[in-house]
Amino acid sequence: MSTETGASLVLSHLDLELPASFIADMLQRDALNAIMLEGIFVLSGDNIPTTLRVYVGDLNLSDEQLVTLVALEFNPDTGQHEVIRGVFDPGRNYFYVELDNEGVFGFMFYERPVPLLRFTIGEMLYYYNNAPQTGDVAPFISANRTMVPIRVISEALGATPRWDSATRTAYIYKDDIVLRLPMGVPLPGGMGTPEMRNNRVLVPVRFVIENFEAVTLWNSQLQEVTVYVL
Repeated sequence: MSTETGASLVLSHLDLELPASFIADMLQRDALNAIMLEGIFVLSGDNIPTTLRVYVGDLNLSDEQLVTLVALEFNPDTGQHEVIRGVFDPGRNYFYVELDNEGVFGFMFYERPVPLLRFTIGEMLYYYNNAPQTGDVAPFISANRTMVPIRVISEALGATPRWDSATRTAYIYKDDIVLRLPMGVPLPGGMGTPEMRNNRVLVPVRFVIENFEAVTLWNSQLQEVTVYVL
């Protein structure tokens, strides 16, 4: 394990008596296919944000496990613990997580969430929360981007799609987020181009989900895309 730090950081394995609530929470996570990746670490020093960098390239984790890596903070002074999200860098095989408390003990693990959506290219049948559904237009690939029906992906994410026929522009609304998707106009960052098929709006799935704290996994063998909400 290696670290990048803005505070004094001490790493060690400890024999720590954890509270029953913490043990129960970890046992529940274990039942949900959680896995301990690293031992206990100790953060000491002032309350200065510290970025912990953990090399996970030799753990043989699947793509699903890598994108759902999280850390768990436990403060022995208060007895409180919480899950904190980090960032996995696929290029360097590192997981980064920022800690901002003094005297925090932590674990690294992944959780296997229930897939929100699962599409197969060219198939009307898709799965929403593992329940089979039938759409009226099949997902397809355009310019290396997976295109899915806007209504299906929006409503699954708890968002609301809207269509402006005068400007041929689709919108997705959720809380203070508004995505504007004009038909035939390339999206920023080479993320694809919204288009219509069979009088239905289809949008690049990755562009949409990255704005709503979700991730996608692509199975090239099965031609299948899965959406997870973090």
